[in-house]
Amino acid sequence: NSFCTLLLSMRVIVAVILGAVLAASARSFDDERAQRGFDPKLFSDANSTACDVIAQGGSFHLNCSERGHVPPNDPAAIVTVTYDANMNVTGWMTLTIDRNTSHHASANRTTVLRAAGFGEGFAFADVIDFHFGNTAAMLLLVFPTAGRQWVTQHIAWMRNQVAANAAADPYWAWVGDFLAQLEGMHEGYIAARAQSNGGARLLSFEDIFYINFVFEMSDVQQAVSPQSTPAELRMWQSSEAAQSFRVGGCSALIRATPTDLIAAHATWSIYAMMLRVAKRYNFLGSVGGTDVLFSSYPATIHSGDDWYSTAVGLVVIETTNNNNNVSAAVAHTPSASVSEFLRAVVATATAAASPTESRGEVWAATFGKHNSGTYNNQWIVTNLALFKEGEPLAAGTLWILEQMPGVIVAGDQSAVLAAAGYWASYNIPYYPKVYAVSGTLAQYEKFGDYFSYTKYARAEIFKRNVTNGVNSTERVMELMRFNNWRRDNLSDVPCKAGSCAPQRNPQLSISCRADLAPLVLDDCCTPGLGQFLSQFAFGAIDAKVTSVQTQREASPAGWFISGPTRQQSPAFDWARFDSIFAITPHRGQPNRFEFNWTFAG
Repeated sequence: NSFCTLLLSMRVIVAVILGAVLAASARSFDDERAQRGFDPKLFSDANSTACDVIAQGGSFHLNCSERGHVPPNDPAAIVTVTYDANMNVTGWMTLTIDRNTSHHASANRTTVLRAAGFGEGFAFADVIDFHFGNTAAMLLLVFPTAGRQWVTQHIAWMRNQVAANAAADPYWAWVGDFLAQLEGMHEGYIAARAQSNGGARLLSFEDIFYINFVFEMSDVQQAVSPQSTPAELRMWQSSEAAQSFRVGGCSALIRATPTDLIAAHATWSIYAMMLRVAKRYNFLGSVGGTDVLFSSYPATIHSGDDWYSTAVGLVVIETTNNNNNVSAAVAHTPSASVSEFLRAVVATATAAASPTESRGEVWAATFGKHNSGTYNNQWIVTNLALFKEGEPLAAGTLWILEQMPGVIVAGDQSAVLAAAGYWASYNIPYYPKVYAVSGTLAQYEKFGDYFSYTKYARAEIFKRNVTNGVNSTERVMELMRFNNWRRDNLSDVPCKAGSCAPQRNPQLSISCRADLAPLVLDDCCTPGLGQFLSQFAFGAIDAKVTSVQTQREASPAGWFISGPTRQQSPAFDWARFDSIFAITPHRGQPNRFEFNWTFAG
């Protein structure tokens, strides 16, 4: 807690007294965890199954222990996959993949990543089917033919570049290895399905790719819209799933105090996406990258939210900046590019291996290569390793990158963080060029403060709340679940003139609850504004927080919570909303999301 943090900075206290005080503080923190419903640990070996992944005849097979027992520790194992596919206790399934360097150190990186994918695909085969049906399958139903052709050409182009360049270029070597992980994922899924299929349709490699690419599909649809038929355009525009992914979202906060540097994120998404997996990839550090903890989904090798906490202290987060400029999408979304999700994981692995002080800059430079113009975000790259208690923030502590089709703008914003004490991100572009190119400036001129970088609701709420005692990890955790929309005047619908009824809206806060919004919000005070604030199955579906102090317990580490916020609102329950959101698939999810914060490390 903040008291413990303060004590850690008091270096004049003698060692004996300091140790005693720290022990007392730790007990106090444990008491607070229990009082507030914290679960002290997310990854529990007692509830997990461990499997060694072993090479066999050009593929792999698994040697698994009984649930709750130690791994088989097979000398031939390449990686060990430890997993728990039950999310009814914490709201998270869990996955840990460890590299068995002492037993099979000779395996090359491609083999290691393919084996890791195989183990994950095998372990989660059932929920992969659920997740695909809930998400990517819904978009593929309305995805235009030209969009499918774009993706086919896109995959082929990346594979060709890997074949031509991977031997000499580390960038393409990483792209190839992460594609190998996806191929292994599909192989493992097929192997599991061969044992328990029962005649059900098997997912293809392309289906596994679409699970990872689902966040990018709406931008491809926008880019190929001139080649789409009128019927295809109508189908896409009438699809709730398609429009929900188009909305984008997320809230993020970087908070700097004299004793800590805190990085937090809340994912905004359609509720069909609430099959969650907390993942620890502990094999990447042994092959030139970094071990990483991240929030994710079945069959997904990246976060997608995005939130990554790495063993080298690099924390990588993003929030979506929607592209409202169709002409830019058409002109600058080439299939001859690298998928956004692959650029993110390649950039994180590459930056982790670079000198500490340059990791943010290296991340930005790597991510900017071969811009696909898809899943356009503000990326927030925070280097916890540069933080020193009681000292000014070092250059390189915070890098901000924003992407649009044909545009990448990035820079070191450590001085801005130091001056304000925080950096908030809320789906409005920061850089003027991106604000204009994205069409957000035009949206502001049309709709007003809903598209203002400084006057939008979350900008104002972050400014008010952060400067009012949000100085510790625990207070940041509370803020990332904040949604007091019924009483908060900053949740008022922003009107160009007059007022709106109802006056306030649950989408205008840090942790969105669009399921609680009016079924249809008329345009009231600003023509067209109602389309952004009406009810649908969408909101902040989680929160994740890490910090310098948190990383002292374990690295990488963080606090996780699953489901829509219930801090000032009722818990989300599908039974209550099934009649309203009947077309929102949620197979495999818990019925009720009433979970607590849980520690992952």
